[in-house]
Amino acid sequence: MAIDLFAFTFYDVLGNTLPFSYAPSAHLGGMLAGWMAFCYLQRTAPRLFPSNPTSDLPNWTQGKPSVSTSPNAQQTGASAQHPNLRIEVDRILDKINSHGLAALNADEKRLLAEARNLLNRR
Repeated sequence: MAIDLFAFTFYDVLGNTLPFSYAPSAHLGGMLAGWMAFCYLQRTAPRLFPSNPTSDLPNWTQGKPSVSTSPNAQQTGASAQHPNLRIEVDRILDKINSHGLAALNADEKRLLAEARNLLNRR
């Protein structure tokens, strides 16, 4: 862009000819058109260019309820011990997503193992 601005200023504007066939005004026009198209798409289609590229915070940090288990689900074994097993597992998975697996304590790891075993039995 700097080279095109220099060539445009000292050759095109002053009416001088460049020693080689080169059109800095055409390049600057293309850059301007691309920038305008980008700005238009960003305003009309924000999902293509999110203003915050990071993911949203997990629901448990925002106080929103997660999807709960259906009342018709059978509760046996680990799920009988933890009536809100699905909510707890969702919270733990959100924690893994935001902080990594190393952030889990022993109880959370045990709860995930119980949930995995429960799902494997089905």
